[in-house]
Amino acid sequence: MTRKLLNSLEMFKAVDLYFDQNALLFADFEAIKSGHHFLKGEIAAIQKLSQTQSADANVESGMKKIEKASLSTVIVKVNTAMNAVAITENDKELRLLTDISKTDLLKLREADFIIRINRIYNAAKSILDKLLKWGVTAEEVEMLDTTAASFAERSATMRNITAVTSNATNEINQKVKDVNSFLSDNLDKLLEPFKSMNVTLYGQYKIARKVIERAATQSTKVIEVEQA
Repeated sequence: MTRKLLNSLEMFKAVDLYFDQNALLFADFEAIKSGHHFLKGEIAAIQKLSQTQSADANVESGMKKIEKASLSTVIVKVNTAMNAVAITENDKELRLLTDISKTDLLKLREADFIIRINRIYNAAKSILDKLLKWGVTAEEVEMLDTTAASFAERSATMRNITAVTSNATNEINQKVKDVNSFLSDNLDKLLEPFKSMNVTLYGQYKIARKVIERAATQSTKVIEVEQA
């Protein structure tokens, strides 16, 4: 969530707390109680959307980085052995294929990374008997294929999560917009009579309705909410 959205959410929560603390005073005002119930539900929905999208994306992204680093380690071992074979047999094409460091592997884009793995895997399979001499096992060669497939699948999952995150972000934006409109068009107007009925109670509501802008520097700015 953006800082602006978080600031709005904090204001919603302040208004929610205000009604919780003054529930007895509004016990006979059904429209206000209904409005508070709606607000509480929207706050929960916004928080759930935010937490879910953040957790899914962070976990998948972290797992993919770990998987890519682990796979790169295996590739480097197979590469090193293949390079030794290439030098021994003066195979320029094979030497060109295996001339890449782990650092450069990790810098490759996902699609290029997967293509490179598949090329190395296919080449390694064709000279497996020669690689055994240089300390590479058949299991390690096959690991390139199985782990590459898993990495490709996780990459697809990340693309799906990105789409879900985008949709969730749009939904959060709309919900925040709708709640702001609801407060202005309904609760603000329902509380207006309390300006003369109970000035202290009304003043506390006005304080809760203030949006406090918290920037990354932790400086704050209070924005008065204008009522129609």
